[in-house]
Amino acid sequence: MGISFLSALRESLTYDENVHVQVGLDAWKTQTFTKDPYSPPLIAELSVIPKLLNLDQLISNQIPSMKLLPSRMVVIVFSVCLMIALYMTVKQMIGEPEALATIFLFAWEPSILAHSHYVTKDMGFTLFFFLSWIFFLFLCKKYTLKVFIVFSLLFGCLLAAKTSAIPYFFFSFIALMAYDTSYLKKVFLIGWRWSVSCFIALLVVWMSYFFQTDVIIAKREDPNRISSRLINYAKEANNKMLSDVLKFGTDMKIPLGTYFASQKNGLLLQKEQASVFFLGKEYQGVRWYMLLVNLFLKLPIPLILLLGTSLLWLHKRKLQIQKFAPYIAPIIGITVFLCLSHVRPYVRYILPIYPFLLIISAAGLTRMMKKNWMVIPAVLCMWYTIGTLLYFPHFISFANAFAGPRENRYEKLIDSDIDWGQGLFDVADYVKKNSISTLTFSYFGTDDGNYYGLLSETPYGTYKKEEICTFHEIKGPTSNGPSMTTISISNWYYCGYYLLPAFRKDRIVEVLSDTVLIFPVISQK
Repeated sequence: MGISFLSALRESLTYDENVHVQVGLDAWKTQTFTKDPYSPPLIAELSVIPKLLNLDQLISNQIPSMKLLPSRMVVIVFSVCLMIALYMTVKQMIGEPEALATIFLFAWEPSILAHSHYVTKDMGFTLFFFLSWIFFLFLCKKYTLKVFIVFSLLFGCLLAAKTSAIPYFFFSFIALMAYDTSYLKKVFLIGWRWSVSCFIALLVVWMSYFFQTDVIIAKREDPNRISSRLINYAKEANNKMLSDVLKFGTDMKIPLGTYFASQKNGLLLQKEQASVFFLGKEYQGVRWYMLLVNLFLKLPIPLILLLGTSLLWLHKRKLQIQKFAPYIAPIIGITVFLCLSHVRPYVRYILPIYPFLLIISAAGLTRMMKKNWMVIPAVLCMWYTIGTLLYFPHFISFANAFAGPRENRYEKLIDSDIDWGQGLFDVADYVKKNSISTLTFSYFGTDDGNYYGLLSETPYGTYKKEEICTFHEIKGPTSNGPSMTTISISNWYYCGYYLLPAFRKDRIVEVLSDTVLIFPVISQK
């Protein structure tokens, strides 16, 4: 994970990092949880512990991403823990060669390297999902009190990490049961103990909210809210039962009220049919296949070949299907759930399947080596490693050759699949290197460009669309150099600049660090 650490030193804050930091600080300092109404706070709370210990004060550099480095280190620890868990699990359940191959693939996977240092929920959630699933398998194999308690605590951490924990786990279990119905019998044998497990898990979740009570439906005057419409409907229809339920939700403070509210908000958010950009075009609503296509474009080709080879050998019974079925189930279950839901097709949402993809892929790699096909594994491993390193330090912008030439990847990907606001260092270096006199910059992100030398009178760090889309007028080091316009790829789409004649594709001079489009003119129209 040293590569991920070095990457963290060269990337500005991503769009979501400031939010997660503030969520964690609010939780610890004021026990409030309003900053992010869609997610539980556990990962954010763990991530900001270094800031609470004032470890960020040990870093003299005032650049925000440097000040956040201790929190990014917490996420790197998550990824190291996941690597260790992968090694120990695969070594015990399959074998040591497969375990070594798995951690090799893990260490050089671009999306893992990218998200293993961002202060977001994704890597922590992936860690807790993997551990919860593995201990669930242990529990089904042989019930012991120790494993039962550990699973209950881990499952509580999983629930407290992200609202999608329940459907991810449920759909994974359904996929596992579809392969082997005996797992249903094994679950029933544990019987009433599951109620104890749920109680422990919910207690862990409640602990992450500092044992606060709250209402499920916040009171807010907004006629467009679903709750407001339901209240009006209940009055008009004289539906006393519905009125009582809504009154309970708005008036009664209960344990885990904020958690249940986040679950409710997450469901409502998924129901919204917002527009989405996919392969350079705007669609009204998410299509089921979009995430699959983006996942295919974001996986390294050597990994795709290894995965395909492993699946082929599993189909032909050259690999023992019973060994790998418990790891295939989460891949199928989570993927099916996300394709059927209205989640935007960003690969970070499907990150929890990556450890299992790597386990299956590693099986193919080790079998090649056992058959003395040494040249093929060597070529694939070199291709895999070098292909990843070519994207240092911005592994988040990785895409394979099927996405087209690297300079044209902006035509295929958007947001956290390529441009998440991580490129301020590169923009600042571009201004100095090319002696730019005036830079007009529309930046997709919430970091403060002033700290990078991109001085602007227009404030950075906002979440309002009209302010994110605005252009910052930045003075360069010289007064007689060229003037340029730069637009973050995500802003180019979200703000509609791609539709303006001044910012057509054929007017792009350069694509900086895969994420920033450079144009030869300054324009704010």
